Amino acid sequence: IYRVAAPQVDVVSTVGAGDSFLAGFLAGEERGAQFALSLAAAAGSATAACERIADAADVMEIFARM
Repeated sequence: IYRVAAPQVDVVSTVGAGDSFLAGFLAGEERGAQFALSLAAAAGSATAACERIADAADVMEIFARM
């Protein structure tokens, strides 16, 4: 079992956050489950903190704080 704490963000909208979480997981899967889960959490949180789907810069900004 792998676990990762969800990054703390000010939520603007949750629309697309689940899709972004899945995309982040699939994008990071080849680097291992722990990395993939962390990237997924960052992607979902980044989208929740935006009024749009997060881009790579948004995701990496949050990922760097994890």
